[in-house]
Amino acid sequence: MGKKYVLLALSLVVTTAVVAIVLQDAHRESSLESPTANVSNEEPLAGQQTGESAQLLQPQEDIEQLMQATATPGVSELAKYPGFSNSEEDEAQFSREEMAREELIAGCMRENGYEYTPAPSVVVDEAAMSNPEEFERLLQESLSDPNEVYVNSLSVDMRKAYYQTLTGMDNPNDPEGQAHDLAAFSDSCVNRAYREIPGVYAKRNQLSEALEAMELRIEEDERIVRATEDWSECMGDRGYTFSTPADVLRQADARLTDIDQSTVGAQALRLIGEELNESAKVAEDCQQKTGLDDIRRQVRVEYENQFVRNHRAELGGRKPEN
Repeated sequence: MGKKYVLLALSLVVTTAVVAIVLQDAHRESSLESPTANVSNEEPLAGQQTGESAQLLQPQEDIEQLMQATATPGVSELAKYPGFSNSEEDEAQFSREEMAREELIAGCMRENGYEYTPAPSVVVDEAAMSNPEEFERLLQESLSDPNEVYVNSLSVDMRKAYYQTLTGMDNPNDPEGQAHDLAAFSDSCVNRAYREIPGVYAKRNQLSEALEAMELRIEEDERIVRATEDWSECMGDRGYTFSTPADVLRQADARLTDIDQSTVGAQALRLIGEELNESAKVAEDCQQKTGLDDIRRQVRVEYENQFVRNHRAELGGRKPEN
């Protein structure tokens, strides 16, 4: 039914930590997205209040301003909530939850008369990127699907029924967004598994629209704009034509998506890995030289702390203190 998805971790500080490109099976996309995302109008950053709002603070606002004043400088309050820090702890929890969901999906499919072999993510981290042999092995693993032989053995009608049971769609690779939207409300085995084990990133998915709006404001902040222009110039001096660090990730995404294991040889895979690793290293070097890392981190903390003040009720409880 297509390749498993890959988490490709590159050492590009586009958020507060290592960024992951997720190349997902189409059958997972509808389940990972919340059909009822919370959308809230964001308040201005601290220090930007005007008019009566700057003078007449309600009790809750008093509390929030006190928390802001006592927050650790340079530390994101948002990162203290599960699923929002891109930490190893969150990633480890995601892996455990994903494997548990895969087992639930397999059981559900068996109950409906179908075979399904659990197929968790393949993680290609920075260490693997710098090791051609390991990169090749993981990439080949990610391009394989333990369910492909079984699915291809089914008749056309049986295959549609299989995918309906699994994902709520006749064809999980259907590019039409409506099919994925409808599948999100289905009683498919994938959705059942996500309802039983929402996962560490559940709150993040529910707040995805508000988070995207925050990310847009971060990228439009004049401090980020200036530093990113300097970064792009640095990349140009090294022979690259990227405008933003995100462009490096998109290029890697496109290269990996276009790979056809049946036609790409081992040597070609090694060269692709070396090429992506080199561009990631140059991008990180330019971020260090231009100060983009530090500027982005400072700006992000400001916006993320404001995000917490705006969405504390939806965020729920924090992580336990170590």
